[in-house]
Amino acid sequence: MAATALGDLLLDLLALPSVTGEEGPIADWLEHRYAGQRLRRAGHSLVVGGSDDGRPVVLLVGHTDVVPPTDADRDPRRDGDRILGRGASGVKSGLAVAMDCSETPALRAGPYDLVLVAYAGEEGPHEGNELGAVLTAMPDLAEAALAVVLEPTDLTVQLGCMGALHAEVSFLGRAAHSARPWQGENALTKAGGFLGELDRRPPQDVDVDGAAAPAGVSRFDRRLLAQVVLGPATARLLASLASGRRRRALLGASVWATPEDVGRQLGPQRRRRRRPPRRG
Repeated sequence: MAATALGDLLLDLLALPSVTGEEGPIADWLEHRYAGQRLRRAGHSLVVGGSDDGRPVVLLVGHTDVVPPTDADRDPRRDGDRILGRGASGVKSGLAVAMDCSETPALRAGPYDLVLVAYAGEEGPHEGNELGAVLTAMPDLAEAALAVVLEPTDLTVQLGCMGALHAEVSFLGRAAHSARPWQGENALTKAGGFLGELDRRPPQDVDVDGAAAPAGVSRFDRRLLAQVVLGPATARLLASLASGRRRRALLGASVWATPEDVGRQLGPQRRRRRRPPRRG
């Protein structure tokens, strides 16, 4: 496939909304594209190809879902020699390459039996990831000689993360009207010291081919109106689990080891009241 045609294929994929949990339309589009070929479907995930002719099987793997788009990448488009869109710098570009390879007659007739695996639910929680369901429904995939996951890595071979650990740290507060702030306790300012400590900690390298296991705040839940001092708030922390590291060891290096450590990071939370000004 020519570069222009490959770009057109990527634009077609980018134009298909496929936020995690909403992969039905892109799965239907793929099923229609590969109608007439050997095609197996589990949920919103598809496996295309496989001749069972004795050649070593190579899986070309990509997921179909993306995280929610922003205004900057909601509408796919070309910008000079670049293609912009949600998933263009993610796995949709890899999925386009995998589809191109699996559709190229010379590659399909080569020494390897190419099989396309497009699965749903990668960007969300573990229970929604359909790769496990695909492997359960199609156990022959586990016998493949090689699986190539086409996440963009700028043409370098990189070690994949073995998983992630999400932890929530809640900061207690009490909401109050902004006209009477001394009647409340602001959880956001309580969280400041802890979040600042996380910001000052660099990613922790692990001894697995130089892979890093970073930790940081992936979301901060807040309930805030213009006239309300913030009450309870929750920070969600994300720590990548690299191969060869136990969870406790990773947390001890990247976030914290024990509840006592959390307490030492936060320090005593003293309640400070301000009295209203006197009216003379």
